[in-house]
Amino acid sequence: MDSTPPITFLAVIDDAELLSRVRALFEHERTAFSLVSANSVAEGLVHLRNGLFHAVLLECRGGEEAECADLATLVGAASETPIVGLARIENPAAERAFLRAGVQEILLLEELSLPKLKRACRLAAERMYSERGRRFDEERERQVQKFEAIGKLAGGVAHEFNNLLMVILGRCELSGMQLNKPDALKKSLDEIRASGERAATLTRQLLAYSRRQVLQLKVLEVNTLIREMEKLLNRVLGEDIDLKVSLASDAGKIKADPGQIEQVLLSLVVYCRGNLPRSGGSITIETSNVDIDAAYAARHGGVAPGSYVMIAVGDNGKGLEAEDLQRVFDPFFTSQEQGKGEGLGLSVVYGIAKQSGGNVWAYSEPQYGTVFKLYLPRVGGPVGSGIKNAVKPSKGGETILVAEDEAGVRELILEILQAQGYRTFAAPNGQAALELLRRSPGEIQLLLTDLVMPQMHGQDLFAAAHKELPDLRVVFMSGYTDRGAIELGVLSAGSAYLQKPFGPDALARKVREVLDATPSR
Repeated sequence: MDSTPPITFLAVIDDAELLSRVRALFEHERTAFSLVSANSVAEGLVHLRNGLFHAVLLECRGGEEAECADLATLVGAASETPIVGLARIENPAAERAFLRAGVQEILLLEELSLPKLKRACRLAAERMYSERGRRFDEERERQVQKFEAIGKLAGGVAHEFNNLLMVILGRCELSGMQLNKPDALKKSLDEIRASGERAATLTRQLLAYSRRQVLQLKVLEVNTLIREMEKLLNRVLGEDIDLKVSLASDAGKIKADPGQIEQVLLSLVVYCRGNLPRSGGSITIETSNVDIDAAYAARHGGVAPGSYVMIAVGDNGKGLEAEDLQRVFDPFFTSQEQGKGEGLGLSVVYGIAKQSGGNVWAYSEPQYGTVFKLYLPRVGGPVGSGIKNAVKPSKGGETILVAEDEAGVRELILEILQAQGYRTFAAPNGQAALELLRRSPGEIQLLLTDLVMPQMHGQDLFAAAHKELPDLRVVFMSGYTDRGAIELGVLSAGSAYLQKPFGPDALARKVREVLDATPSR
């Protein structure tokens, strides 16, 4: 008699008819297979905690946000168990959502049979182990990069402290020779004190970078803090640079160390000044309230959903190349000429943002300046405020053309729009988008375009398309703030605009708002 234990499946299926079909597959294979059923994710979690399963069979519906959130919980509990989704109809957008949430394989019910189920489970297991290997490689790569960063940090700090110690020790020796020369002795002592102060500043920066500095937390009015710093910032910038301050009247409060937020603002303004030519330019500081939803947070590691105050600091300088933008928060890295942006620099800004419970994000395009966005948790809002109670945006069936040169951003936007019921076309640049519009006159109702793209910018694309298609609606998008984009000359005042980064709800609302608006003639 075969004593081999049966292969055990956990079926998380609410639909009785579907569960009956799955059970029927195993009717004649009871010695080889065992099926445990759960009619909800919560019940499935209980079974996963209490038993070992070879695979999880999961009923998949429309791929809605709440369903994927439940699935993420199940995936976390079933980290060592492959998951096969059972779908009633073919739905590419929903399938992508489930695969992204953690399902390893999708099987259509019309194809349901024991051989195909066994094959799906095998493929799911292979994909799970492959994904686990990929994550291991990524973690190993992160550790290598971390050690490289620590090595660079240690080398940079050693260099800085060696210079300081040389001044201190050298001046101490000179002081011994200058005891009968009071003026020379005073100069040496002043240099020793100045070097000691620089060493103390470097230590504070190291603490901020490592997020170990003791914070003096206070509830702050962001707008008030910026206004109080405005005079100082103007003195730092000088007469050749125009400081423009645009503060949202409803900008909320934050709980942070005022000294650290002042340091962040000063560091960002000084960095932006370094991006400007000697002839001058302009730097803009803006504030606004921002709500980050769960869908956006899930796609951006280290970001928590919730209500934030955003402080944006931007310049109209030369901008950064992509490889420099990726390293802009690294310690002792600078893309600026010698003498500008040295030391721990923006890595301190990153450390303070993280220690304050927030995030900082940089956006730049060559020749179109750079903007830094600091997100800090908002406090003291009215009861019931925030994004949790917001009404879900309406779905639609119109056709939208997405023009975006970043492939990952383009694919994400397409998935969001398709999940909202829209038909979509995509183009990697302005010229390709214009050709698509000309080939499909009247078929596309809305153009969703990035502002800065190769070959043709978004505003030029819409201007050319609008001459031939006067009923075409448009939404522009970019990482710049709307005021910053207007001042850079890439956006017209009054245009429908989405500021990156944005989540699915923000995108769906803006698209619906523009499509539903009465056309202007």
